[in-house]
Amino acid sequence: MKPHYSRLSYRASRSQGFTLIELLIVIAIVAILASMIFAGSTFALQKARKVEAQNLATGIAQGVEQFEVEYNRMPIPGSSRGQDWYGDTSEEFCIILTGKETGGKIINKKKIDYLDGMKQANDGAGGIDRTQEDQPVVFDPWGNFFVVHIDGNYDKKLKNPEAAEEEGSDELKGVRVAVLSKGEDSVAGGSNEDGEDATQDNARSW
Repeated sequence: MKPHYSRLSYRASRSQGFTLIELLIVIAIVAILASMIFAGSTFALQKARKVEAQNLATGIAQGVEQFEVEYNRMPIPGSSRGQDWYGDTSEEFCIILTGKETGGKIINKKKIDYLDGMKQANDGAGGIDRTQEDQPVVFDPWGNFFVVHIDGNYDKKLKNPEAAEEEGSDELKGVRVAVLSKGEDSVAGGSNEDGEDATQDNARSW
């Protein structure tokens, strides 16, 4: 009896490849695995950035405390002396803390750099940027300035940087300096654009 060549040919071709449905299933599985890996790596990166922001915030707060020990006053502009100071790590605050003041009334007379051990910023993020020598600034890992609250009236109470701006907002008791990174969403408190708790990725010194 002669073999049925058409049937043999079909079986051979069937065993050598995938059907369209099988290919789609494989592609779907690969896509799911890739999304899981991406989500995991993104979470790990965000967690690492938050830890980095925490270390930088703590370093700034320690610099302020060391400044007070040396000068028996806080490193805030002269016009704000005697009252709590609310600002950020843009030029004026960092100029005082790093001893880069020139002209006028100099607060850091010994020119001590209290941020000397801080890591250098990389492309405007994650450290102190000394590109302009007389105007150092500090950025968090997302490229934003840190929020800084300093107890300038020495009552050991500060407005919580994460609290709302309204009168009578939350206070931090027993805290002399509070440094905050608002995280990736750049929102200190409340909810972000997605309606999520905006404080989840915040990094604090207190």
